[in-house]
Amino acid sequence: MTDRLFRLWYYTVSHSMALLRSVGKGGEDNIDIFFAAVSYIEIPTDMDGITIEDPTEDDKEYISRKLGDYRGDITVLVQGGKRFYIVAEVRRIKRNKLDFFELPFDIPSDMSGKFSTRHE
Repeated sequence: MTDRLFRLWYYTVSHSMALLRSVGKGGEDNIDIFFAAVSYIEIPTDMDGITIEDPTEDDKEYISRKLGDYRGDITVLVQGGKRFYIVAEVRRIKRNKLDFFELPFDIPSDMSGKFSTRHE
């Protein structure tokens, strides 16, 4: 995918949402990887030079051993030959010019779990 640095930028238990962000430098766009309905995260907080791959059968078995039955899709993030995992029902990747602390989605105020993304 990229040789840029991605950070676990935001996570909320109450809404099961996570955001990985690579901050743009020198006029570059940010790259945001947004997840919703997250049920499992196994990643470092900083990842440099990641790629996203489809899960292999070994990945699916690994997650099944960890979680048993699970809902959502497995996202495999590969960095330096190591595989990291996020299981979520929603994944979106967007480029944007949002401010440093601006999030690409609204957090539901009614605790319904429904969300909307900005700048679609």
